[in-house]
Amino acid sequence: EIKRHIFSGFDGKPYIPGSSLKGAVSSILLSYFYKLNPQAFQINKSKISEQVLGNFESSVMRFFQFTDIYFEETFLTNTKIFNLQNNWAGGWKHSRNETNAKFKETGFTTIYESLRLLSKGSLMLSFKKGVIEQLYSEETKKNTKIKRPPSHAEAWLAKNPMGQFCQIINTHTLRFLEKEIT
Repeated sequence: EIKRHIFSGFDGKPYIPGSSLKGAVSSILLSYFYKLNPQAFQINKSKISEQVLGNFESSVMRFFQFTDIYFEETFLTNTKIFNLQNNWAGGWKHSRNETNAKFKETGFTTIYESLRLLSKGSLMLSFKKGVIEQLYSEETKKNTKIKRPPSHAEAWLAKNPMGQFCQIINTHTLRFLEKEIT
């Protein structure tokens, strides 16, 4: 069995869903805003995401739109699982109950469809500046039915933060890669 990459039903091209990217960016912004002032969000830890980014109707993420990213080619990669054993030592999984330090190419493997190294795809990211401007109009400010993002996020959005937005994502990505390398 081959674990297939997500692909278009129209032309069979593999892609990364824009909704997945939006979810990842949402997690990055959650971390960013929380780290700016963690004391402000200690009220109800079970609703931390709602406090930091807003709920479905008031989320800061509703001002961003991500398209899917399509790619041309894939290739098949035969993989083996490397997992932790009870004694915190890593090992190669060869069957349901056999894990040890010796690597074997056969046995318990999984074939994945993968993107080629240096594959390129296009992404269009839209920032809904006009919607934010409407949110700040005098008429809208008086309307209490309109769901607004949390005040810290609303202030950030008002500054037209696209440059800072990209910097936040890059900084997070570099830290993540440093941790992976370590």
